Amino acid sequence: MPVVKPIPDGYPRVSAYPTVDGATSTINFYREVLGAQERLPR
Repeated sequence: MPVVKPIPDGYPRVSAYPTVDGATSTINFYREVLGAQERLPR
């Protein structure tokens, strides 16, 4: 049986998708406090 990776290579461990009022503030918080980077679909 082949081994399936639950998280493919190159993907982050956490993928936040905020759908709240003030999402811009939330994203800025993630950047400043957690060092997060946005990954936009290509």
